Amino acid sequence: MTILRDTHTSGFTIVSNKSVAQNNALSFRARGLLLYLLSLPDDWVFNMCAVTGSSPRERREAVASARRELERNGHVRIIRTRSGGMLTGTDWVVSESAGALKGAEKEDRKEGAETKFEKFWEAYGQVGSRAIARKAHAKALKKIGEPELLEKAQLYRESCRRNGVYQKHAATWLLNECWEDDCGNQRSSREAPNEREEMMSHEEAIEEIRRNCRL
Repeated sequence: MTILRDTHTSGFTIVSNKSVAQNNALSFRARGLLLYLLSLPDDWVFNMCAVTGSSPRERREAVASARRELERNGHVRIIRTRSGGMLTGTDWVVSESAGALKGAEKEDRKEGAETKFEKFWEAYGQVGSRAIARKAHAKALKKIGEPELLEKAQLYRESCRRNGVYQKHAATWLLNECWEDDCGNQRSSREAPNEREEMMSHEEAIEEIRRNCRL
């Protein structure tokens, strides 16, 4: 095999083959994402929208799946910052070596489902039925990571308030996987649903949860 390598004097990143390129504990997609993250400057502000936008050929869920793989293997940890009970942002810690974040990742796992829901409930703005939203939240966490869900929930809430758009009940938003939408750009002119529409939305949400419980 012949490998043609360039000679670089600037604009390059040095990483360990064992930790990144030849790390068999990671998929090729996760290795690529880790290399990209390590190539960014220390003051770069991490968020999933920016990361996904840097690779337009990759679907958002594919990038999120690679990020979760890096979290499980101790290369990435996402720390949520709060002020006055409100989620104010997220800070990413990225490590070339998996061992540096292993202990922190284990501590994160100890956080109970109820605590995770309470954080989401506050970030979303406590809209709709709390009991139904709690069950819908547990289902949603099987499809999306908690930090990304919190970020999307707050973006959606703030966008609705900023643009005067009706905010869906939390359970409806979760069950319809509305985090896949452009959560920071809610500009629909649709009026808020009437009482009958809201009741139907709740009944549909309850029925969806019941169907999943029977599976």
